[in-house]
Amino acid sequence: MTIKTNAECGDPPRVGGGQSRRRSLRGQRAFTLIEILIAVGIMAILAGIAVPVVTHLRGGSETSAAEAELSNVQAAVDALMADQGLESLSDPVTITTNNMKKFPDWESDVAGGYVLYPDTTYKNSDADIFMRQVTTKGTYTCTADGTVTQVTTGY
Repeated sequence: MTIKTNAECGDPPRVGGGQSRRRSLRGQRAFTLIEILIAVGIMAILAGIAVPVVTHLRGGSETSAAEAELSNVQAAVDALMADQGLESLSDPVTITTNNMKKFPDWESDVAGGYVLYPDTTYKNSDADIFMRQVTTKGTYTCTADGTVTQVTTGY
């Protein structure tokens, strides 16, 4: 087996010997500055198109979530009134709240008040639960006829 020196391989002699770690860039093609700028420009245009679309989708989903929450609260009030045989609430909620333990008729003396999510430590501990969560993102009021109004969405 014959070992060639750096000079025999065509590489310039190196001080200290050893193999050269640099590879020759001859024969390899690199991107020019113009090509890189064009690629960056295309990416900027695509980002300019995508960002408004994503922002619009997010705003639409928040609106849908707020509408769904209002629908859930209204359905819970309707179910509560039907379950209790009420045609109107004797003490409707006139201040805004997101606490379903105080909604819609917490102060009523009839049967310990009618609430969507009862506080089991106070008043009617064995009441039906009409809402799955104690607090909501939005704030609501309720009229005597059971109409729920969303005051703030919380989003």
